[in-house]
Amino acid sequence: MYSPLASGGANFAFAARLIGDLSAGGAGDAVLCPGSRSAPLAAVAATTPGLRVFPQLDERSAAYFALGLCRARRAPVLLICTSGTAAANFAPAVAEASLSRAPLLLLCADRPPEMRGWGAAQTIDQVQLFGSHVRWFAEAPAPCESQPQLALARALAERALHESQSRIPGPVHLNLPFCEPLHPAARAAASANGAPAPAAAPVPALAAAPARSTAGAGAVDGALAEQFAARFAEAQRPVIVAGPWEAREESARAVCDFAQQLCAPLLAEPLSQLRAGDFVSATPLVAAADAILRSDSCAAALAPDLVLRIGAAPTSRAIHRWLDLHASAELIALDEHGGRRDPQHRVDWWIEAEPAALLAAAPRASRSETRGWCARWRAAEQRAWAALRDAEPGGALLPPAIVRAALAALPENGVLALANSLAVRDAESFAPPQRRALRFLCNRGANGIDGTISTALGAAASGAEVALLCGDLAFLHDVGALFTAQRSALRCTIIIVNDGGGGIFDHLPIAAQKEAVRFEECFRLAHNLSLTPLARAFGCSAVQVQNESELRAALADAAPGLRVIEARIAAEENARFHRAAFAAVAQALEPAP
Repeated sequence: MYSPLASGGANFAFAARLIGDLSAGGAGDAVLCPGSRSAPLAAVAATTPGLRVFPQLDERSAAYFALGLCRARRAPVLLICTSGTAAANFAPAVAEASLSRAPLLLLCADRPPEMRGWGAAQTIDQVQLFGSHVRWFAEAPAPCESQPQLALARALAERALHESQSRIPGPVHLNLPFCEPLHPAARAAASANGAPAPAAAPVPALAAAPARSTAGAGAVDGALAEQFAARFAEAQRPVIVAGPWEAREESARAVCDFAQQLCAPLLAEPLSQLRAGDFVSATPLVAAADAILRSDSCAAALAPDLVLRIGAAPTSRAIHRWLDLHASAELIALDEHGGRRDPQHRVDWWIEAEPAALLAAAPRASRSETRGWCARWRAAEQRAWAALRDAEPGGALLPPAIVRAALAALPENGVLALANSLAVRDAESFAPPQRRALRFLCNRGANGIDGTISTALGAAASGAEVALLCGDLAFLHDVGALFTAQRSALRCTIIIVNDGGGGIFDHLPIAAQKEAVRFEECFRLAHNLSLTPLARAFGCSAVQVQNESELRAALADAAPGLRVIEARIAAEENARFHRAAFAAVAQALEPAP
């Protein structure tokens, strides 16, 4: 359980105890970056039995790698760095982990207090470095030979695991000062007078943590369940909106069964994990909600009187506008971890309960009154998908074909990782329901393009088959992560949609200003670079494709390791297609259902 380096002095005894107990409590993976002050942590992690270790070059990428691994495994992951700005580079991923509720355990080495503020090298103020982005912060005293602090190490491990997985999971920061020597050495066998050194009092090992259920799971208050059911019994036009959510299979099935029985349309984006699985065919699923509600007449005509929101706020702006338009509809937010994720300030009733438990406890019966309402949504869904297909130019390499090809290439239980900006929105618009079990992954907590590749590689390190769909700027922003992939022999497919810059800005009002705001230079960061040679420079298998058949052929190549597929598309053509496609949907839905 513990590293054999535990006998190498006070620093190593403390580190061995802390990391050994964290590992025993459920943190089975560690991501670390090299450094001097963190040597006790890194060396102990590398030699702790049963702990998988992923060395990384760059702290920012390492943090996102750990985030992807943490979310894919749904378990705490250790993230280790040295002192100084190394820890500061964790900040973007820590913010994302906080908002996406991922239990990262940050073990940041530091200089001891007496060296801080006196010009010591590689020293910054690391106390409360991540502010409110962590669930808990603690700083340990520097271990010394007379007091190796083993009991404290055990207590820190237990509380860090608890705080990171409590009511609202998230990152925990342990600041760990170490004095020199920073290398393992045999303990002095005798004291100054020649007598054997007294053995430290034994500290019991931390027991393996029991399987944790999410907050609110288990028995649900009967009065709450009846009150919840009564809302749906009275509603004539109920709708379920599922935003980004780490839905497990039991909860996903419970939501879909609930929607089916009550004839409540289920507006589910890919990140809800409710758009893929064998349950979709029997669910009143509305996967084209973003396209449907872009139509002003449809958004007005499809007026709900009750909305149940599950997960985080939806990605789709059209759904947000629709909710604002019908502010009189009661909005219930169901969140097993609690928290107030409500950027529109629309929620009327917050329920903190595990969805499967609440929906199982809520008495209900099939309702004929809502069948016509559900049928209107389902008719709009069919017409919207038909219009999207008809609007797509034959043979052109555009987002719908790219999204379909990426999904088709994934095996059962595969993961489609998505960059923020256009990739996640294209999946929202063009990813049809899948009857296979698939998972969608995107950093929609802080919504940055930071660490896109590293997050996907972290998910791949869990053993899942992963494909990443990203734009050219997101790829360039984290290209150093390719170094990690080669060293760790990870298997992952990266599909780059290269539109020569930040294509998402073409879809924003600022694009109309053109030269008045130096749009191409300052917003799109326009370029004419091919990224295939860059990927090859990192030792990746890389190919450029020009059409859908070439893309599918490249995806069918079962070569091991990291594959990069660059799809070059014309930005203006892509922007025109998006406008034409959504206009075609609006036209197909007239008159509004």
